[in-house]
Amino acid sequence: MEGGARSYLYSFWFLLLVTVGGGMLAELAYDALRSIGARERLPALLVLVIPPVVSGVLVPYVLIRLLYRSRLREFGIRWIDPQHRVAPWLLGSSIAALVVWFAFWGAICLALQMAAHTAPDRVPVTLAEFHGKNPLHMLLHGTASPRLVATVIHMTLLVGFIEELFGRGFLQNALDRRYTRVFGRGRFTIRASTLLAAVLFAFWHTQWLGGDPKAILSSAAISLTIVLVPSLLLCLTYEKTRSMLAVIVLHDVIDGGKLLTWYLWSWILPG
Repeated sequence: MEGGARSYLYSFWFLLLVTVGGGMLAELAYDALRSIGARERLPALLVLVIPPVVSGVLVPYVLIRLLYRSRLREFGIRWIDPQHRVAPWLLGSSIAALVVWFAFWGAICLALQMAAHTAPDRVPVTLAEFHGKNPLHMLLHGTASPRLVATVIHMTLLVGFIEELFGRGFLQNALDRRYTRVFGRGRFTIRASTLLAAVLFAFWHTQWLGGDPKAILSSAAISLTIVLVPSLLLCLTYEKTRSMLAVIVLHDVIDGGKLLTWYLWSWILPG
């Protein structure tokens, strides 16, 4: 499949179809588990990870091996590429993600606190109730149900490994073959394929099934705004390091850091 740089298999629109199809497949897997009663019979963590594993691991692996007729390493998927430095980008990106999350939750907490003083009747949720919605806070200060434990483990340890084969290993490596334009100068550059991969990976998080058109549009809007920023950070880190290990760790830092920084604000402003 040489001449691949011009092949439709590497085009944004074909990969968009794969992205939407993969997202729908994950939702169908959730529905299938629900319909056969697997949520009551299987361990909570297994039920939680099966759908994203189907979409994020199985789908890209099958496509790379059968459709692209390539081995993972030949496709560009490596734990670490010795030609690229990993530590500076991983450390810098992790710190940036944690700082942004801390500022994000801080802004929400301060807004709720100010609203509670100025217009208490109009506050949709108190600061204490807001903190209580954090899965990590619920786990440490409430009843540790199996599903809650599974959610925290998934977000802090497993999500990166499950989703990165699709996001960086498959999408970004495929787009790299066709979209070679580079924006910027010197050390401050970014590839067109990196930007496109960030959009596709964010779009992958859209909920397509089981809702009305308004709900689907709302889900797509959230994916292309809130999810797009961490998606771009992951894609940029992968472009600079070419390391699957780096983006797997960073992905876990982003999702786990979301819970941790939120929890820290429950100590700073308990409500």
